[in-house]
Amino acid sequence: CLSARGDIKQSMVGYRPATWNATTEVFDVAALSVARQPDVVRLWYYAGLREKTLACPLLEMSREWARTVAYYAAALLDRQVCACENVHSNVEYWQDDRAIRGKEGLNIPTRMLDNPFGTRRGAIYAWERVKGAGAAIGQAVMPV
Repeated sequence: CLSARGDIKQSMVGYRPATWNATTEVFDVAALSVARQPDVVRLWYYAGLREKTLACPLLEMSREWARTVAYYAAALLDRQVCACENVHSNVEYWQDDRAIRGKEGLNIPTRMLDNPFGTRRGAIYAWERVKGAGAAIGQAVMPV
């Protein structure tokens, strides 16, 4: 089992052995198989924001987040797509690098030049969604 340690936003976790109880659908704490800390630990976890209104919140994402991921993926493509004109222009729109000076000057607010996702339009859109109020930051590990 993973449990948050200290400040949840610092992403510090602790582990302890456990086995899945199919009857109660929770993990039961177990003892270490040897009287020392393990050499290797295998961890399985779900990360990310779950949309609990969906039928399968662990397998599906909301339409808004699916769109955000698609825009960001389009921004990361390093070559043009072979598709009809409307798809091509849509991908090209999200690939537009806002940090490159155009006819109208710099197309990006100065604060976005340090965007960890990049300065392409799709990356800026994705970063704004991620850091938006109530979005995904600080939601991955819940305290036990």
